[in-house]
Amino acid sequence: MGITEPAATGVAPHPVSEENRTDQALPDFTSVPAQVALELSVEIARLLDTDLSLALLLERAAERICERLGCVGVGIYRSEASGDTLHLLAHAGDVTPAPLRQASAEADPLRQAVRQRKAILHTARTAETGDDDGGPMTHLILPLTVAEEPFGALAVSTSQGRALSQETIPALQALAQHLAMVIANAEQLEKEKRRRQFAEKLNAVGRALSQTLDLEQILGMVLGHLVTIVPHSRSSIMLEENGELVTRAARGFPDEANPLEIRVPIHDDDVYRTIGETHRPLLIPDVARRRDWQYVQGLPRAQSWLGVPLILEGEIAGMLSLTREHPDPYTKEEVTLSAAFANQAAMALHNANLYSDLSHVNAVLEQAIADLRKRSEELEITNQKLKHLDQAKSDFISIASHELRTPLTVLSGYSQLLMGDADLKRDDDRWQLVKGILEGAERLTTLTDSMLDMARIDSRAWQLVPEPMFLSVLIEAIVLSLREVLTARNIAFDLDSSLDELPMIEADPRGVRKAFYHLIINAVKYTPDGGSVRVWGRPLELEGVRPGRSWVEVVVSDTGIGIDPSVRELIFAKFYQIGEVASHSSGVSKFKGGGTGLGLAITRGIIEAHGGRVWAESPGHDEIHCPGSDFHVILPLQPDAVLQDTNT
Repeated sequence: MGITEPAATGVAPHPVSEENRTDQALPDFTSVPAQVALELSVEIARLLDTDLSLALLLERAAERICERLGCVGVGIYRSEASGDTLHLLAHAGDVTPAPLRQASAEADPLRQAVRQRKAILHTARTAETGDDDGGPMTHLILPLTVAEEPFGALAVSTSQGRALSQETIPALQALAQHLAMVIANAEQLEKEKRRRQFAEKLNAVGRALSQTLDLEQILGMVLGHLVTIVPHSRSSIMLEENGELVTRAARGFPDEANPLEIRVPIHDDDVYRTIGETHRPLLIPDVARRRDWQYVQGLPRAQSWLGVPLILEGEIAGMLSLTREHPDPYTKEEVTLSAAFANQAAMALHNANLYSDLSHVNAVLEQAIADLRKRSEELEITNQKLKHLDQAKSDFISIASHELRTPLTVLSGYSQLLMGDADLKRDDDRWQLVKGILEGAERLTTLTDSMLDMARIDSRAWQLVPEPMFLSVLIEAIVLSLREVLTARNIAFDLDSSLDELPMIEADPRGVRKAFYHLIINAVKYTPDGGSVRVWGRPLELEGVRPGRSWVEVVVSDTGIGIDPSVRELIFAKFYQIGEVASHSSGVSKFKGGGTGLGLAITRGIIEAHGGRVWAESPGHDEIHCPGSDFHVILPLQPDAVLQDTNT
């Protein structure tokens, strides 16, 4: 029995392997129509409009899926990027679906489904799930993907006795993909909520800094706000005094511990010296593995620990200590957030020290107050920027694609006028400066246009204005515009005569020109100097695709470095670039030159908007032997003919 994923979900069709096939035990939700899966998708989406936490939202989703599908167990798993590490986020029913095995990822059906992004039907004894009767149990594992990347898995389990309907699988796969988007949106909402809380807490401490110099009050406020952002068992702010660390503020300590009386000797090779030498936070996932860890008598045993330096005028004055009494290492995001609060504590220390010094020097009191006010104003401005950070990110694309267009147009226009000035032409140095300004403005305009094109494609707002056209004429015009680039790179360009035999098509000239421009410039970019690029085409009649409609295929071939098979689809994703971006040259037409990473994404969006298809073929990536690449484009003679995935 084969399991096939609909094209809309982004998972390729695949058969169930023999080791996972069963003819005796099949899930018991055969009669579930696509309507039930659709209703479940709507119910799960509505949960986003509630005030539920992510954990409770997923628990409710699992319960509803289990109830509506009539299965004995439902599990929702979240994976890391590799797919090897999975975490059970929510579970419903009497059986834990598809439990993780301790074997390798290749041998485990759950991780295999995530890594290979394919549905797997797996039969196991219930003893594997913790049941005592040892009866057979069937698990259907559906991968969750977001933007074609592994995201997790939805596993449903049933007892034996009923046949699995082939028609049910696509509906459940569509439900799994919708669930993946719901989880991703919920995670994003929680992340945004934490950011807003962080900005509010940091702003509250900033206001306190501008209103009081009571060091203990501000340090206590820092710890009080920090625990709501970065959960921990106990925390303290410790300052270096006479070879010891002295606690100046504490939270979460037992009352009998008297934390403000704790003194910790400083040794040459301890964690504090490490922080002092690096001026960076130190994260210890398990303090039991540190020989230099100093346990304080009377305190619960620490498990994971984070120390953040307090820097005053370039020198370490103490540290912020965060302890967890359970094995849960701090994340990179938590380290960053803690460092921001440590900076506030350092500012409070700075202000307190400054005030102490100024109390003995009346002559500089007025200047000291002015400095404090200035620092408070700067801190308030910083906090306001943090509060508007999310909105600024949302507005960036709009600003880049609209607001920048007017000044860039003015800059380009004035530069062109200057380049036409006769007196300026006689001054070669200044003429080169103006030329550089014009080239920079034109490159920025191209970047802005690409971002606007991508935004239109994403929002499905690209308006096709079809006109009769010959692809051979359009492609020849593109090549002529690149003549200087081809000559400078010594790249031979072959416009095959087969292009002249292509029939006239109806298409949007502006869009199609952009699509082929990006394909050709991509071929030039990844072809070494002295290589060649060839464009050829042929008319097509595709069986089973809109009978009576004709198609044309155009192929852009190069002798470049090729494409690794694992990234043939990724290269069409937004902002994706092959290799290390930092090692690229700065010109978009230079060998392995830099760029926005939007060209191929725009190409695919335009071609698919016409009802066509674009894909890449290559033996592999090899910068020594240069196996080359072929980019295939299929377009209908009329844009209302829609092309699905078809083997040609």
